[in-house]
Amino acid sequence: MISMSSKKRTGFFSSPSGARLEFIFPYLWQNHNSENVRIQAAFIPMVEEHSNRYLRFYQKFLSLPIIEYRRKRATLQNEKTE
Repeated sequence: MISMSSKKRTGFFSSPSGARLEFIFPYLWQNHNSENVRIQAAFIPMVEEHSNRYLRFYQKFLSLPIIEYRRKRATLQNEKTE
């Protein structure tokens, strides 16, 4: 549960569990679930009665080194062809 009394700055709320909800911009919020997990939510008004939600999930606990390896390999191949 989010506590209004634990407000540290405008648009920033935290709970005893350590999760916090941050107002970034109108219609844009960021939920910090833990140090390694955050969810960003954008609420886009479509018409007066309806809106769309877009969620983006960020995490730090799982990295994919294969992506970095392929990016470096592609960069090296591009440098060799030039």
